[in-house]
Amino acid sequence: MKAARLVEFQKPLKIEDLEVPKVGKGDVLLKVISCGICRSDWHLWRGDPALVAYMQWSGGKLPITQGHEVYGEVVEVGESVAKLKNGDKVVMPASSTGDNRTCKYCMEGDSNVCDHLVIAGYGINGCFAEYMLVPERSAIDLVKVPDGIKPEWAALSSCGFGTS
Repeated sequence: MKAARLVEFQKPLKIEDLEVPKVGKGDVLLKVISCGICRSDWHLWRGDPALVAYMQWSGGKLPITQGHEVYGEVVEVGESVAKLKNGDKVVMPASSTGDNRTCKYCMEGDSNVCDHLVIAGYGINGCFAEYMLVPERSAIDLVKVPDGIKPEWAALSSCGFGTS
């Protein structure tokens, strides 16, 4: 698959041929239909210290596939995934709780500062690619999108609409 990768800060993204990610027991593989470009993607590309620190805190490192405003079609689900099936159209919220909402912050309703927060393009590879793997810890946060929603609007709903 083709993926646009951040290899070095402030340098053009590099288009690379990568293997399609393998699906584990609770993972979900999306065929990316639409992906927004967020201002925070630009800040990470610039190497802004706060976002570099967040990337490192969440387990990410260069090179990484950026992009977290994703609308995609489920093309494969792991054996323990029950709520989704192939063909479902979904978005992944920009801030995925990553621990099934069991940390102190999530239990208090503050999942935006979850101890295990996962943001695609920072801690895991994101959607600037043909396919994106949503790991088991984040699959719970995938949201089905009703028919009739424009792909570019759906992608923006995962971050841009909610944060503005």
